[in-house]
Amino acid sequence: MNSIKYTQRNNFPDMLPVTRTGYCFSCRSILPSDFFSQEGSFSKDYHCADCNKKQMRILLWDPSLEQSFDSSEYLIHESAGVIVLNENNEVLLFYRNKYPVSHTIPAGHVDREEDSKTAASRELKEETGIESDNLHAICIRRLMGDSCSRGADIHEWHLFATKVADTKVVLTDEGQKYGWYKLNDLPKDLTLPTSTFLKDQNILNKLKEL
Repeated sequence: MNSIKYTQRNNFPDMLPVTRTGYCFSCRSILPSDFFSQEGSFSKDYHCADCNKKQMRILLWDPSLEQSFDSSEYLIHESAGVIVLNENNEVLLFYRNKYPVSHTIPAGHVDREEDSKTAASRELKEETGIESDNLHAICIRRLMGDSCSRGADIHEWHLFATKVADTKVVLTDEGQKYGWYKLNDLPKDLTLPTSTFLKDQNILNKLKEL
């Protein structure tokens, strides 16, 4: 844990905001009210007017997300992801437009009081247009150093997998291209969770059972 400065409770105000509030990741100034879109999304980077630094991450406190502080007061975000395989046992990956800019499986943050499987299904449909009622639970794993654009460096992952016959994919503005890849011939630039999961032999063995 020494190679990264993990976001902690003391990075936030003493009184946590009761509504979604973003802060500059460098100087901690509050972001302007028009920073977020009506849906709550934000662009992949911004230029802070106070510290004059260009940022690809913000420090976000959002009561609508499943988030907490662990015993060391590090910020933890809950995330859900889906490994999607086609009939040729190739995995679906798309290239993220937002931080971290790399190839990833469909995934995202879990909403407050949302079931992790529901979150995984929602993210799958939102990011790829794929609907699946057959998600298989693979594992729950906490990843350290897994930094996201919303300021957390630790994520509690709920991983699922599914196999689909219809391979039509419709990306949102979060991804610029996608592809189906053999599990032994993956792109080199993978997000930390994607690399961790797709190179884990126990997970690969479970995928063979789908």
